[in-house]
Amino acid sequence: MDNYIVREPKLPLLIGILGSIFFTPFYIGCIIYSIYYSLNFLELLGMAAIFTLSFGLLCFCCFYLILSYFRRKLVIDGGMLSYTPAIGRTRTFHYSDIKQITLDIQTSVKLKSHTGKRLAVFELNMLESVPALSYLESLGIPAKKSRLAERLSERKPARIQEEKEYILTHWDEETIIREKKVCRIIYFVLAALFLLSFLMPQNLKLTCLILIPHFCYGMYLFLYPKMTSERTDSYQISFPFFLCLIDLLFLFKFGKTLNIDYIAFFIIYTLVLAGCYLLTLLIRKRKEHIGKFLSILLAVMFLSLLSSPVINVVTTFEQGRCETVRVLGFERFGDEHHLVVEVQGISQSFVVSGELSSSVAENDSITLCRRQSIFGVEWVVLQQ
Repeated sequence: MDNYIVREPKLPLLIGILGSIFFTPFYIGCIIYSIYYSLNFLELLGMAAIFTLSFGLLCFCCFYLILSYFRRKLVIDGGMLSYTPAIGRTRTFHYSDIKQITLDIQTSVKLKSHTGKRLAVFELNMLESVPALSYLESLGIPAKKSRLAERLSERKPARIQEEKEYILTHWDEETIIREKKVCRIIYFVLAALFLLSFLMPQNLKLTCLILIPHFCYGMYLFLYPKMTSERTDSYQISFPFFLCLIDLLFLFKFGKTLNIDYIAFFIIYTLVLAGCYLLTLLIRKRKEHIGKFLSILLAVMFLSLLSSPVINVVTTFEQGRCETVRVLGFERFGDEHHLVVEVQGISQSFVVSGELSSSVAENDSITLCRRQSIFGVEWVVLQQ
């Protein structure tokens, strides 16, 4: 008798735990804000509800991943199968109850009954999924791809094979294995640097947060096209996607409190980063498919958008032009805090941190400083 237990690997558990730790405070904060808006700012209640639902959905997905790791499994014991979903009761059935195996998109495998009911679902990245699927097919159960999967996979095998041939033509497997080990060490160093940056002074912390995603982008171009966030085959090197995403979220949080017009800088910097990618394609003599090409350009724009304000703050070395201004009032737009101050007889609104907004009162005097980065971008900060 053949016995298999198909269950989740540890990666979803890790993602679920880290995501829960990160998103749960935001979800709780959104609930508190929603209650606050419903009592004081009815016009902003809709926006607060959207954020609450969004973070609530993210929290649910993270909790689902954790629950899936501990509960979800398919047990095959000879001709008997037992499937336990992440949420729901365990179902037991015989292999003769399976009419068809359907291979869907994202390598999803569905076992369907003679009445069309879905008996079990598992993915090919789960533990023991491939030998279990081979065993079910050996029992004579027909397998077929769904229509959508057939359409999406018509060109993909040829593209993957072409990429594999290109990589193995230019690099041998020993070189790739050695680069994988080096990259793994670099990832640990970058993760440690990310954690240590929160113990550093602000400018040094921001420099580290800027360095990490740009260094990863440089690694991606240097190893192109071996590094990928989609697959981790033996001839490819995984990209630290999760680390970069968390890093950029912190950059976004800091950038929201800045009073800075950086549209021109963002456009130019996007062209610079994109130019590095195009130059890599020319050097590697690669004619990349349109989907991958556009996805990298989109990622470059995302990196430029979130890092442009912080780059200009870090590259500002002048003391700035400071003046004393008077607080006229307070404004709130979503989770942004604004101070209305009188600047040379004119009322102006500036984005500030929640700590500063709660520590000053109307008619208080605070300092307004205008600074300019080495790139000529001016930004304004208010401080007590």
